[in-house]
Amino acid sequence: MVIAALLLSIAVGSPVVLAVEPTPAPTEPRQESLAGPMIGLSLAIASSALAAGIAFGVRRRIDEIGAEGDSRGRE
Repeated sequence: MVIAALLLSIAVGSPVVLAVEPTPAPTEPRQESLAGPMIGLSLAIASSALAAGIAFGVRRRIDEIGAEGDSRGRE
């Protein structure tokens, strides 16, 4: 019981003993630059469009090759 009271008094008294002061607020609001995220977003969109174009082109070519193979087999 005495140990619990001692630990409680240390936990409660520590900030008072240390005289902890709050962190001061910044005087000027921080303005973050959005250039980096906007460039990253535009690059992600461009790379996705490029990948989709390549995928559709490959798919079209595969369909053309498949159609040629079907017509050869019927002759």
